[in-house]
Amino acid sequence: MDIFFTYHDYDRPLTLVLLHGFLGTQRDWDLYVPVLSKHYNIVVFDLPGHGQSPISKTSSLESVAQIILNRLYALA
Repeated sequence: MDIFFTYHDYDRPLTLVLLHGFLGTQRDWDLYVPVLSKHYNIVVFDLPGHGQSPISKTSSLESVAQIILNRLYALA
């Protein structure tokens, strides 16, 4: 399964991953990204069934965590 995310690459040494809460979207972080980007690269996800990410039939915490890890490894 693929989930929607946005990667804000500012050529910083550290990357911060932002996840929204239940019924939220990555847009919940829009006000914070400009401030945090002064110090970090930022990756913001839409979790399965939220925002622009499709609904997943297997959305256990473990499966969502694995999806996020796979995306982060692909960025590295």
